[in-house]
Amino acid sequence: MKRKVPKTKQKKETKKTKHILKLIIITILVTLFLEFCYVIYKSIRESVTAEGQEFNEKIINSENGYFVVGSSNFKYSTQNKKTGKYEKPRLAIYNEKDKLEKEFKYNDGYNGLFSDAIEIENGYLAVGFYQKTRNAYNDNSMEALIVSYDQDGKIIWEKSYAKLTNTKFKKILATEGGYIVVGSSNYQSTEAGEEEAGALILKYDENGNRLWEEYYGDNKTGSYNDVIEVEDGYIAVGSKDGSTGLIAKYDKNGLFKWKKEFENVGANGLSKIIKQDDKFVVIGSFKKSTYVQNRTNTALIALLNTTGDLIKYVEFGEDQSVSQWNDFVIYNNTIYAVGVSSYINEERSKEEVTYYN
Repeated sequence: MKRKVPKTKQKKETKKTKHILKLIIITILVTLFLEFCYVIYKSIRESVTAEGQEFNEKIINSENGYFVVGSSNFKYSTQNKKTGKYEKPRLAIYNEKDKLEKEFKYNDGYNGLFSDAIEIENGYLAVGFYQKTRNAYNDNSMEALIVSYDQDGKIIWEKSYAKLTNTKFKKILATEGGYIVVGSSNYQSTEAGEEEAGALILKYDENGNRLWEEYYGDNKTGSYNDVIEVEDGYIAVGSKDGSTGLIAKYDKNGLFKWKKEFENVGANGLSKIIKQDDKFVVIGSFKKSTYVQNRTNTALIALLNTTGDLIKYVEFGEDQSVSQWNDFVIYNNTIYAVGVSSYINEERSKEEVTYYN
């Protein structure tokens, strides 16, 4: 005969089962809620991180500290209003104790960047590029930009310049009667045309009037990255095209004097030049292989004579790596170079600081 379970006991067991199920459901709901909160937190954190962007392109020493050029959306700025998703050209002045003294924002247009600046009498002169119009923003095309500021960040004068759809100023130096600016003016990747452009060098007077301009190289990739002044003119370095480094000399009136080209140089060409006694030192990279499985790009330091002829060069890098120098200085007849080595094996990738006699 089957044993009958008392009703009170059945109720207790049913209640207990319901209680367990309730606890399980609550646990699942709490877990889902916590996971949901975590996903929201991550998305907010990522959006905040993406929203608060600042990029420093270059640091320049000054008498009482230093100043920095680059771009920012000023989300965390204490001196300027944030610009949302747009990154505006920025010039910031710091004292010797690394305290931010002043911060200038170029507010016109859309995205942009200051790539270089110099101190002038009672102010600063900055160069770079920006997207001037909504169409330029949509097409990601740039106009070159030069801006003169007073000590308080008020714009004295400004000029934009565009020959082709992607025009950028990269370096400026003060000279007699004005300023020399170098950069590039190129067609975008999907555009084509025969118009002369590429690596550019211009001279402005002290009021921002353009005195002369010259171009050299491929109108898709040609670029001057740096320029120095010599006794009888200016020497600029950069790239003629995607694989040819370029060093060229101009006289004081912008007349082309001579050029030297270096084959199998990396896409950025020669990036910086310093005069040392009666010679020049430049940095760049050698393109050894374009195959991914055996890629090699060695960092290059080259010594040239006063007419641009190669005297000696030193390479840095290993097989299956891409190495480049980003900057260098010369101190006590020693070259200190700073750059990056990137290996196919990411664990071997590292930053490099090396010096040469």
